[in-house]
Amino acid sequence: MSTRLLVATLFAALLGGGGLSIPLHAQSGPDAPTSEAAWTGSWEGLLPVPGAELRVVLHLDRTDSGLTGTMDSPDQGASDIPLGDITATDDSLTLDVPSIAGRYEGVRTAPDTVQGTWIQGDIEPNLTLARTDTPSQVNRPQQPEAPFPYATEDVTFATIAEEGHTLAGTFSHPDANEPVPAVVLISGSGPHTRTGETAGHETLTVLADHLTRQGIAVLRYDERGQGESESTLRGATTPMLADDVRGALTYLQDRSEVDAERISLVGHSEGGLIAGYLGARHPELVDVLVLVGSPGIPGDAILGDQLASSAERAGMQSSRVNAQVEVQQRVFDILKQDADSTTIVSDLRAFIAETSGLAEGEMVEGEIRSLMDPWFRFFVQYDPTSDLQQLTQPVLALLGERDQQVRPAMNAEPLEAALHTAPTSTYDVVVLDALNHLFQTAETGAPSEYAQIEETMAPDVLDRIATWILEHSADRRSADE
Repeated sequence: MSTRLLVATLFAALLGGGGLSIPLHAQSGPDAPTSEAAWTGSWEGLLPVPGAELRVVLHLDRTDSGLTGTMDSPDQGASDIPLGDITATDDSLTLDVPSIAGRYEGVRTAPDTVQGTWIQGDIEPNLTLARTDTPSQVNRPQQPEAPFPYATEDVTFATIAEEGHTLAGTFSHPDANEPVPAVVLISGSGPHTRTGETAGHETLTVLADHLTRQGIAVLRYDERGQGESESTLRGATTPMLADDVRGALTYLQDRSEVDAERISLVGHSEGGLIAGYLGARHPELVDVLVLVGSPGIPGDAILGDQLASSAERAGMQSSRVNAQVEVQQRVFDILKQDADSTTIVSDLRAFIAETSGLAEGEMVEGEIRSLMDPWFRFFVQYDPTSDLQQLTQPVLALLGERDQQVRPAMNAEPLEAALHTAPTSTYDVVVLDALNHLFQTAETGAPSEYAQIEETMAPDVLDRIATWILEHSADRRSADE
């Protein structure tokens, strides 16, 4: 999902896991020259990357210890990235950005203009900075701000898992005179806190705010090892993450504000897989299912389609695309074979040697460790169809027309076919125009757009989810009565 942004690994850790509020680090020594004062303020420029230009903003300040500063990338939803060593003279500026292994070297060509080079890995694009009194900012107009017309509470609950651990989250509920329907929000793959932050968008926060305003109680939580939750995501498979969601469902059943017979699941991407997995195995716990950008095909097919989509966007010839997809599928076939781990590792090592010429070394071992990760092996093999075909609950499956990660051309028909054969009498598979994988209104749907779009989630999507839960949870309870 990366573009060579401030390139490849650039903001991957920052956008996925927070950590942007690290204290600033003063770098220049106590005898810093007075010329440093001329550099204080905000400087902005456009960094050219393949297929785009990214805004870069430096904020420099002078203290008794010398120059300090932070860096923003508004188009990636990242801000307050600490700067490291800063060296300034009358006409030159050099600085490091340790967290992304970046460096800038520039020369002042006018009082308010610096021409220089951004250095990161094997790239060195030009970057011209100009002083500005109105630096670009990350704009997220849908981000909820207090005071809220509902109650919120930080909570903890025990997961239903063999190892046992406690997860932390936020429970929001409307002020009502009687119990209300409730939902558990399930984020997609990768480490997430209760905000569901992706590319600078707090998707779960925005969704929870909308649902609660519509009269639905919401529980969202920090995943294992994230935020204030215990344990770790390392080695956690999709079924193990489903045990965490079971803990959340059980917790809501004991809340007096919640109608225990009307507790639903809303899952995004892999979160939708978890929702379907649980709905099939524990129908007594789940009243309604909403699958948002959730696959309808096996994991290896999803990853193959993602690779093809990414290569096509990069302009790769179809013959090369097909060759890469074929190589990847051969790796997946090895992972999916019914054999012990020793045999699978041996087969992987042999295939890597065959295709790359590398038979050993840390690079090979690292690749094998990644492929043998329990979560990845389960994902590659898991076919959601078998669980979708068992669902008895009302199911709403939403897909974005421009989604490049779970493309509707590959997933809409399998979702429709599976739900058509399921016991449920109420389902709908909807492809929504112009929306990407985050369900933002998008131009192309490419992941590189996510942070550049101000909208966090299309209002129509928010309304559809709330309406489905309110209407169909009530319908199901009436039918049971």
